[in-house]
Amino acid sequence: MTDDARSAVTRLREEMIEAANKLLPGLDPVRAFAAGGLHASAMKALAGVEAALGHHERVGLYGNASTEGEPGNCPHDPDSDLHFEDPDGSGEWLCEGRPEGAVCSSCVDGEGGERVDWPCPEYEGILKALTGKAAGHG
Repeated sequence: MTDDARSAVTRLREEMIEAANKLLPGLDPVRAFAAGGLHASAMKALAGVEAALGHHERVGLYGNASTEGEPGNCPHDPDSDLHFEDPDGSGEWLCEGRPEGAVCSSCVDGEGGERVDWPCPEYEGILKALTGKAAGHG
């Protein structure tokens, strides 16, 4: 799955570098210095956006996998390559073939402490500011 907000940041960075490379060679030293300063400020702003995005990542949710003790949890053999141990340390086995949605890696709702569905409002806001459109869900 692509990350639309991170792709937008990468695209903006590439566009700024390309624009600066076109502008700077023909400018006198004073103007080149000023343009370089603006470029550096814009790059710092993009680094800030990337840092914020680092706190809002998609975490997939999956159903239980079939195991020797519980063979009916999913349609795959208990030794299937689609099965993996839950990274939360619970010891449960999950199945990539049984996606059940996604949540944000950081955001929790204020009432029950449950993780917020993906995309979270913060990610949506960043993406909309960068691209003018909302994220795809899931």
